[in-house]
Amino acid sequence: MGEPILKESCCGCTLEVGSKIIAWFNIVFLTIASLIFVIVIIIFTTVSSDNKDLPPEFRHISAAVIVVVGIILVFSLLIVVFFIVGVYKKRPGYMLPWLILTGIGLVLSVLVLLVYIFNIGINLALLQQIVTLAIRTYLFLVVYSYYQELKGGESGSRMSA
Repeated sequence: MGEPILKESCCGCTLEVGSKIIAWFNIVFLTIASLIFVIVIIIFTTVSSDNKDLPPEFRHISAAVIVVVGIILVFSLLIVVFFIVGVYKKRPGYMLPWLILTGIGLVLSVLVLLVYIFNIGINLALLQQIVTLAIRTYLFLVVYSYYQELKGGESGSRMSA
């Protein structure tokens, strides 16, 4: 049996429109995250230069974390730009990096949830994470379905949104 493929996005929107909305939401989110990142760098630079009592190890570790997060943000922005280009120009290959990265993120989220359940138990924070994972999975399925539609792979079973 093939992978489930949605026929439409939320509220009766086409998969194309749903994918465009998801792509733009990603751009907005990453832009906000990048602005917050720049603010954190400014604050960190100000605090570390003003506070001579901070150990050098703290400065080096903090600088390394800032560099890694910066690289991840730039990488994510590039993937989302490819994703938007793929949606608008109907190029499924450009959407593939976003699908792979999001798929990996979903698998990691499930693993984190399992660790959380076994170590902490069920509480309100866990339920919030489950709802968030369900929404992210649905958004992934919308984009994956559009990707399959563009590739002409409509042979899988179809599900309504």
